[in-house]
Amino acid sequence: MMPGMTLAHLQLWNAADLTELPPAALVGYHTPHAARNIKHFLGNTGRPLDQDVDQLLVDLPSFAEKVAKGQDDLGRLAVKRAQRVGSTQPITFPVNTKWKSFNSSRDEARSSPDWYNALGSSFTYNQTGQVTVRPPVQVGGPWRYDVSTRVNLRDPYDFDDRNKIDHKLMIGLHQWGFARDFLAYGASDRLRRTG
Repeated sequence: MMPGMTLAHLQLWNAADLTELPPAALVGYHTPHAARNIKHFLGNTGRPLDQDVDQLLVDLPSFAEKVAKGQDDLGRLAVKRAQRVGSTQPITFPVNTKWKSFNSSRDEARSSPDWYNALGSSFTYNQTGQVTVRPPVQVGGPWRYDVSTRVNLRDPYDFDDRNKIDHKLMIGLHQWGFARDFLAYGASDRLRRTG
């Protein structure tokens, strides 16, 4: 089994090299993030690997929408808290949300195979930063909020589905010492949202 694993390791490494080429060379199959992650897995260090969360937000619009909705929810919650205490001055609240799971749909897997293959069908994220609430300028006017957060991502890069053939190969590479699971993590630049 060892020689077969060596060949499989080499073939996967070469395939990952191909998917890092510019899109014009690949006729529509450009997966640089997936290639980077599989090469790191095959590199056998087990060290955590930083992910480009800003690009993930661009490539997965439904994830970006979920993040924006979360920011709006944070802003509205902060307004309610400021109103409850009778604030007449701006108040800034720290933000550190619970970790949540984001699950990619089949459509997203087809439209962005790069991230689907880089992180799988789900990953966890949270938001950290702050929200500043401003009371109305005129009596009876609207309260305003300004949310500034980073999106943090974490996802164990492993192959735990033993029923899939390709996962069995990856598990075998890991078990034979040719590859090692790792933590995929990252943080976006600050994202602002007002309301």
